[in-house]
Amino acid sequence: MGEYSQLPEDIENLSNNYTPSDNIVISNDTETTNTGYWVKAKEIALRTVIYPGSRFRFKFDMKRASGISNVKARIKRNGEWVGIERTCTSSDYQTYSEDIDTGNWAVGDTIELWCTAWELNTCYIRNFRLCGYPSQFENTQTEVE
Repeated sequence: MGEYSQLPEDIENLSNNYTPSDNIVISNDTETTNTGYWVKAKEIALRTVIYPGSRFRFKFDMKRASGISNVKARIKRNGEWVGIERTCTSSDYQTYSEDIDTGNWAVGDTIELWCTAWELNTCYIRNFRLCGYPSQFENTQTEVE
């Protein structure tokens, strides 16, 4: 499944509340291939606590080898489907993007990208990325005089 990218070393300085954006927070960019039925192609493990209500943009590139059948990919969280099933009909890389609410995630939780190919076709996956913009909590309290 390739090497996994790590969060920056100054992780203590990162906000733990995120909104979807194209800013890459963590990625697993190496290309992987699959010729089987629903195989885990990529995985990213969370290395920091993420506040409930945070949302991330999950992105990846997918293509098929030449052939008549399509290939598909879908995102899981800790082994449970959370993303939309994506179908690729192209032999050129296509980028897929989806904003997903993280819910109550914990350190060590995994974000997995699964793919499938049929009829002797091959699914190619690269640039699996978790993207978001750190947002600050707003103080909504007002002072009473």
